[in-house]
Amino acid sequence: MAHQQGVEVSEVAESGPGLVFIAYPKAVTQMPFSTVWAILFFVMILLLGLASQFVCVEGFVTAVVDIFPDYLRRGNRRFWFMIATSAVSFLLGLSMVTRGGIYVFQIFDYYSASGLVLLWIAFFEAFAIGWVYGADRFVNHMQHMIGYEISSWMKLCWKYLTPVLMLVIISGFLINYKPLKYNNTYEYPLWGHAIGWSLALVSMAIIPAYIVYAFLTTEGSLKERIRYLTTPQLELRPEAIAEQSNGHLELTIIK
Repeated sequence: MAHQQGVEVSEVAESGPGLVFIAYPKAVTQMPFSTVWAILFFVMILLLGLASQFVCVEGFVTAVVDIFPDYLRRGNRRFWFMIATSAVSFLLGLSMVTRGGIYVFQIFDYYSASGLVLLWIAFFEAFAIGWVYGADRFVNHMQHMIGYEISSWMKLCWKYLTPVLMLVIISGFLINYKPLKYNNTYEYPLWGHAIGWSLALVSMAIIPAYIVYAFLTTEGSLKERIRYLTTPQLELRPEAIAEQSNGHLELTIIK
């Protein structure tokens, strides 16, 4: 393709939707049995999209249902909640298949689904496991469940390596941040970047915001609040009793 267009390989296409829907289909047409490869390629894209949606919808629905079990686990409420979630996602997706939809898609892809948001969440997850819940306690519970010892390397990663790497990558992203451009030609206006950062902050700000909320609503002195909020509150469900036998964890369900 680069030879036909008389340009460098790096100029044929960039990462993103252009690579999937323009460069790859064009390359497929130049292969032997192009029709077969084209069908296989787009079936793969369809299955990949469906699999991604299953993960996103189920993950979101399961989290919300676990927060409000008394309300959403009655009758068919979970099913209708999933239908509502899919409907809202479908309506939001309609904005991305209009004539200007690619510009909307780029904002969502660059900001709300970017590496910065995922790294931010991953940092707090690693910090919570390694330092709040406790890496030793976490490893101990896992060893009871799976029945064999876990390498100390995992504890080292949870407590030190992963949080530090996350912070380094996040810092590098912010230092080298460049405003979003479409196809290296169209520069988004200021309000477009404001929408993008708003999408990112919806996921990012909720974590420190809840930390502040929990701290302000907890009674006691400063030291007592910190101790209480950083101490795991473990409660065994009455219908499950954990018994350890021969180094394995056995669950006896009481009906």
